[in-house]
Amino acid sequence: MKVNTQKAEQAEQSLNRAINGQSVQNDMIVMREFSNRGIDATPRVDVFTYNIWKFQKGRQVRKGEKSVKVRTFIEDKKTGKTRCSMACLFHVSQTDVVEEG
Repeated sequence: MKVNTQKAEQAEQSLNRAINGQSVQNDMIVMREFSNRGIDATPRVDVFTYNIWKFQKGRQVRKGEKSVKVRTFIEDKKTGKTRCSMACLFHVSQTDVVEEG
């Protein structure tokens, strides 16, 4: 279960970055792209990555749902350098609650 622990830790870090992030450009992309799909989305409130939904919010993205991609920056712990990456975001309406059991 080491992989799940690592993904859960990454999801927690992603959630902290998402909530505290200040990317107005990404916010505009998210709102526009979800609006084009008929979804009223609020970044950092009801739009998160797959791992945040799964490991932090207890929800599973439904198979076949399409994400909105945005550019993000991640700090490499080994080198201390920041690198550019893509984040795939899903709206809460694209997810289902995970049943525990």
